[in-house]
Amino acid sequence: MRLVFASRGGTSWPRRMGKKTSAHKTPRAKAQEERGVHAASAPKAGGTVKRAEARAPAPAKPSALVDTRVIYCGDNLEQLKKLPDACVDVGVTDAPLTPAPAAQRRVQKNMPAVLPVYEEAHRLLGVDLSAVPGVSGGVLCMLMSELGTAKHIREKFRSAEAIASWLGLCPDNRVSGGRILKAGTRKVANRIATILRLAANSLGRAKGRMGEFVRRYKGRLGKAEGIVAGAHKLARILWAMVVSGQPYDEAKAFDSTPAATARRLKNLQNQAHALHMKLVPA
Repeated sequence: MRLVFASRGGTSWPRRMGKKTSAHKTPRAKAQEERGVHAASAPKAGGTVKRAEARAPAPAKPSALVDTRVIYCGDNLEQLKKLPDACVDVGVTDAPLTPAPAAQRRVQKNMPAVLPVYEEAHRLLGVDLSAVPGVSGGVLCMLMSELGTAKHIREKFRSAEAIASWLGLCPDNRVSGGRILKAGTRKVANRIATILRLAANSLGRAKGRMGEFVRRYKGRLGKAEGIVAGAHKLARILWAMVVSGQPYDEAKAFDSTPAATARRLKNLQNQAHALHMKLVPA
């Protein structure tokens, strides 16, 4: 159903408040004058006054100021076909959802019973996000309700860093004069960030690279900081899948960058030097 509002020209409202002329009267005032009840004041015998019967209301005239017309295009397919493509929010893909294990697409108690969540998420986002560890039907419902379709995500977030900053899951270090004043994330009230933290918290005992990632950062930074790091990783993975349209690949998601490889090699060299040993390439 689409609402189309059309306005036509007419007499404009006076800029200053004052006595309104007949041309500047509101449509409601004009209608009240036309449908007004005129009482007869002629006295009858016995000194009683009998009111005249109310006249039938005159047909309402169209307003000269604004003529608002509401057109319901829900049942008129011809008018829907004439609408531009930008006004019709179509699904990203109509391809059927590939089968998956039952554990991957469990029906939870908080999921709407009348809506096929996994099928709708695949249609609107263009990719099966339930393959990512920790992403359940509740996470998909929140993503669809807060972010919309894949087209909206591509338009609003230019990079993974942008969506992580919007969610408040990336570090926001404040530095002044070469001194760190504050190191931590911003306080952002975001429903998606909250549910991604819950998803990362559920991966504490999960198998696979994602579970190892969360446990490693919990041991390195602490429990709360490790959960935030896991939520940050999930946000970047989900954004990359929606933008590229590629399915979840664990090896690609945890692939080391050249900078990370160089940093890891330097750490190993420092550890070997502390133990009076020497690294030898294989």
